[in-house]
Amino acid sequence: MLNIYFGKNYEDLLEPFTGSLSKPRNFASTREQVVTPEWVVTPSIGVRRWLIGQAANTLGAQSN
Repeated sequence: MLNIYFGKNYEDLLEPFTGSLSKPRNFASTREQVVTPEWVVTPSIGVRRWLIGQAANTLGAQSN
């Protein structure tokens, strides 16, 4: 399945991204789902780093 999200700024994209990470998955149905990668495409490495950091903060990870 392909999901494409658009927003006026990067903060608009954070909610759908973290929501998709935190939703429960049913891996019992097929073994293939466990090892199937999920791809996230960003326009630059800087956006990728920002998205990872914001997702970690949103989902409860703490940085030192």
